Amino acid sequence: SGVEAALAKASAALKEDPTHNSIANRLATIYYLTKRYPAAIQILEQVVERNPQDSHAHLMMAWSLWVTGQKERGREYAEIAERAGLRTPEERQGLKDLKERMKQEPTTGGGLLAPPSPAPR
Repeated sequence: SGVEAALAKASAALKEDPTHNSIANRLATIYYLTKRYPAAIQILEQVVERNPQDSHAHLMMAWSLWVTGQKERGREYAEIAERAGLRTPEERQGLKDLKERMKQEPTTGGGLLAPPSPAPR
């Protein structure tokens, strides 16, 4: 499928340059959208460690943690993303959507909303 091809391409690119945050963010987004949350979280942990100001990675981490039931950690990452300064309208909308979800579901995971697409770098 197209998703699997994109996943293979992004995985190969990240293997060639494991510290390339834009590629890592794209791969994490693909994992998130295909509900492979642990894989997304694993990649995003590395991105935020390398670049603590990467608001997109923090926002993706917040979403990934939230949908896997790790709500407190998800809230923490959402706050970090907001403090880091969201760069794009999509990221700002993604945070707004997540905050709304957090208000509606303070203690349970629930459905899936799409996070913002990776910002071009």
